[in-house]
Amino acid sequence: MSTELTVYTEQVFDPATLPFDDLRWTVDDDSFLLHRVGLSTRTTTVVTSPGEVGIEIRALAADADIDLAVAIAVSLGGEVEVEGVLTDDVAAWFGRETRDQLASSGARALVALLDRGPMEAPGPVRSFVFGRRLQFELRGPDFPQRLLERMRAVQWDVPAKYRDAGVFTIDGDRTRRLAIWIGTEDLVLPNVRFLVLDDGRDDGHVVVPSEQLPELAGEHARLLDECQWLVDAFTPEAWAEVLERARAVAVDPRG
Repeated sequence: MSTELTVYTEQVFDPATLPFDDLRWTVDDDSFLLHRVGLSTRTTTVVTSPGEVGIEIRALAADADIDLAVAIAVSLGGEVEVEGVLTDDVAAWFGRETRDQLASSGARALVALLDRGPMEAPGPVRSFVFGRRLQFELRGPDFPQRLLERMRAVQWDVPAKYRDAGVFTIDGDRTRRLAIWIGTEDLVLPNVRFLVLDDGRDDGHVVVPSEQLPELAGEHARLLDECQWLVDAFTPEAWAEVLERARAVAVDPRG
């Protein structure tokens, strides 16, 4: 669920002209993906075509992302259409009431999907994973805003020493995602089905279900969101002990 803006203009979109020092973007042909460092929960998509520019505000976008979309629309100087309705004041359209409604509807939609299991919302740095445990933790009348703040924190409040673990997939009866757990590094371990523990030898590894992480890592691991983890590095000696315990619960991910 996203909000679509269309600006009818012949002006060329140039993100470098926008008034945000924290703005970053990537370009793919006629599309731009933009976010604001430290503030964004989602990326903002801008698609250019002859005579018009499309702007997509994704569900559960932060206020900073909405500010960005509004600034883009204003900078282009043309007629602005929001969800098919022309407006002569796009900034007023996205006032506090509308922003709160967007946050509330996005939060409700996310909760409504939880019967399928934890849900992922891609962000500018990493996905945010939401499930029943986090729903309970963030409950209350200010739930939408608490949800947005947690989404922002997952993007930007992870200490710089942690890097995102490598992820790959294997195909069998169904596709399975695996993350590589290097025990001597500080890592963000994402929402995957299996963990591949590196034993430090060529082609040496142990594969365990991701549910084994809390028991194997102990105090070295803490939850980042519903089921992504910050895992502190082990000493080589302690990691050898983890590997020994992991071998007792190892599985074949293709089985």
